[in-house]
Amino acid sequence: MGNEYAWIVAAALVGAGIVAFDIGRRRAQRRRRLSDPTAPPEVDDNYLALRLGALTETLDHLGLVVKSEGVKAFGLVIDLGLDRGIVTLSTLITGDIGLYASDGGGTLGGLEEPEIKSAAVTAIKYAEAELGTMTPTKDYPLPAVGQAVFYLLRSDRSVFTTEDSIERLAAGRSALSPAWTAAHRIFERLGVAAKSPA
Repeated sequence: MGNEYAWIVAAALVGAGIVAFDIGRRRAQRRRRLSDPTAPPEVDDNYLALRLGALTETLDHLGLVVKSEGVKAFGLVIDLGLDRGIVTLSTLITGDIGLYASDGGGTLGGLEEPEIKSAAVTAIKYAEAELGTMTPTKDYPLPAVGQAVFYLLRSDRSVFTTEDSIERLAAGRSALSPAWTAAHRIFERLGVAAKSPA
């Protein structure tokens, strides 16, 4: 009986230590953000892996082929630098979406909900229409607070990018505002407050 109680006490102490460590880590992150609001927040390793997977997605991996001539966009990834962390939205031409948060949370889906599927496809098409405002990239830095970074995935495995402030996008003052509006419908449906910091 005494050994059982010893295990319970030991487990409780370990649990308390983990909670105390997590609270201390979160307080340190908050102090860091308050001292430099533009500094990128610390991010979860799983988030980084999911984000990189979204940014390096290919048609071959998806089992899709381009039916028409020429290079076509098949995906759009949008990174949002919010005051509480980073949110990444991945949309595919199939209507699938992935939403990942830098603290490790996230969701997948899209095909079951016509509104989300339609918004995903529309966002990609509007972004592709602005290809001339984008530049090719192989680098994927995390966004600054208040910024939205767009990555357009194309059938030839190239990735084009551009960025703008969330404020300008939301106000309709950016070439990517139409794509933003479509993507914002997904954010709203999934309960993400994609607003520029005050």
